[in-house]
Amino acid sequence: MADETIAPEHPKTTPKKRLIVINGSDNRNGLTHQCLLSVAHKLAHDHHLEIEYFFLQSEPPSAQFTQYHQLLGLIVDGQTGRILIGSPTYFGGATPKLINFFSFLRKTWLKNGKGGDAFRNRIVHLHSNGFSSGTDLTIAFMQRACEALGFTIEGFGTTEYNLLWKDNRIRYGLRSDEACAIDVSLSVDD
Repeated sequence: MADETIAPEHPKTTPKKRLIVINGSDNRNGLTHQCLLSVAHKLAHDHHLEIEYFFLQSEPPSAQFTQYHQLLGLIVDGQTGRILIGSPTYFGGATPKLINFFSFLRKTWLKNGKGGDAFRNRIVHLHSNGFSSGTDLTIAFMQRACEALGFTIEGFGTTEYNLLWKDNRIRYGLRSDEACAIDVSLSVDD
């Protein structure tokens, strides 16, 4: 079951498809969550989709396995219009649980003899956020994984925060009005 379902901003339209949002962060309500919601609302508005949001489970393994199978079913059932996958940058790459999720998708479909056909024509958007740098490597990993599985990558973007110089840099063609505007305040003890 989705963590939350968010109604689209089109009260006169009934969405026929859904946007599956997959949060690969270890922090349920952190910066990745906020960025994904910002991007998801724009995608849902632009494409008349209903948002279903998932925070990837890491423990216990049985809950993780159940959730992965649920997501797999939603991705291939024909009612999903788009998928938004996000991960913060951890040590220059995606989180271990997001890597585990992509591995699950690969193993499941190779085992069933489906190959990349199950994900062909499934539109995916990718997002990574991080402090200072490394988001490009996280995006590159997610791109390679999605391409290998047969997804169609329509968009990707990053949000980087460099608190030392107090600047927010948005990359990969994401306009500033599409970026998630979040007040990030950290206290650092000297």
